[in-house]
Amino acid sequence: AGEAATMAALRRILVEDKGHDRHAIRAAAYWKRGTSHHHEHLE
Repeated sequence: AGEAATMAALRRILVEDKGHDRHAIRAAAYWKRGTSHHHEHLE
């Protein structure tokens, strides 16, 4: 879990650059810079 943009970038690197199965990675964004009460599951 982490900041939305950071987690999306990390997930993209793991899947696209490192070749990990996207279904094997569970990432969630619990905050987003400049907003409050943010939560999303990154698929």
